[in-house]
Amino acid sequence: MLKRFFFVSGILTASVLLLLTCAPPPEIQPETEAPPPPPPASEKFVMKPFHRSMSSHMQLAYDRSNEILLGVYEGSRRDPNRGQIYYFSDFTTFDKTTLSWGPIMNVMAEVSSQEIEPEILSKREFKDILEWDKIGICWDIDEDQIRHTYLVEGQKMLLFLELRYDETNNRSERRLIDAYPSTKTCAAEDVFNLMVGNMVAEKPL
Repeated sequence: MLKRFFFVSGILTASVLLLLTCAPPPEIQPETEAPPPPPPASEKFVMKPFHRSMSSHMQLAYDRSNEILLGVYEGSRRDPNRGQIYYFSDFTTFDKTTLSWGPIMNVMAEVSSQEIEPEILSKREFKDILEWDKIGICWDIDEDQIRHTYLVEGQKMLLFLELRYDETNNRSERRLIDAYPSTKTCAAEDVFNLMVGNMVAEKPL
């Protein structure tokens, strides 16, 4: 009787082990990663009505661009083949994947403009215009829904760019889509950081 008991127990154990070996592995649920935190805006920054308009237009440019750059406008020249070329120093680029700004690059960035050609303003001109037209100088769109852009000499600018490869000249180039002054009044960097934060908050996990 005891031998029979051990014999039956052995069969049951073997059957259980066989079932466990042949059973499909448990389904692993993929982990849903939370989006990275957006860059913070300045604690002293307070959004004004014209900043909200800037934010709406920035989001359109954000969706189109494959590079976002923040740098100091240094000047421009006209190239016979490439048109107007703009130069920016001490620039940093925004990573759409990590939602963060990279290190400051102490080199000059070239940006070409074919779709739009921004108006160049001196610091003095910029200050004078701000006295009577903050909305128009920080962002501007006319009755025909045409976007007007400005570059301010010696000031930081937020640029939305399209990176393209020029097969004829065998080189890549940055093409300007949109630009915003990142001055104390226009505060393009703060407006941008808040816009990114709102986009992350509204995006479902």
